Amino acid sequence: MGNLGMYQHMVVLAKKVGGPLVLGGLVALGGWAVGRGGEAGGKGVFHAVRRRKESKSRTTEALRIFVVANAAECGGGLTLEPGDRFRILGSVEDGVLIERIGDDASPYVVSVDLLIEISDLTAADVPE
Repeated sequence: MGNLGMYQHMVVLAKKVGGPLVLGGLVALGGWAVGRGGEAGGKGVFHAVRRRKESKSRTTEALRIFVVANAAECGGGLTLEPGDRFRILGSVEDGVLIERIGDDASPYVVSVDLLIEISDLTAADVPE
């Protein structure tokens, strides 16, 4: 191989692919593809992070805290007392899924009508 080193490898490679112009085109196309792939991946990651951040801020805003005014037995082992605080996590069949603040056994499924009757929750606050 002598002192030709990498030059000889490039000549052999160019002959295998059809000449130096084809080799140059393949290198340019490969560089473009890698660059575009990196750009698309970077944009995808950026948009995913932004969407996650926006959804977290919307979720935090949507989780308004409500206060219980009258005591009630809600079923499933849950009794709400005056002053208890809860947030609505979502709708479940004919009720809502609530998290009672400070209760490690949360969440619970509770009737919407009962919550409207005993707390400051209104029908407009209930997610569909």
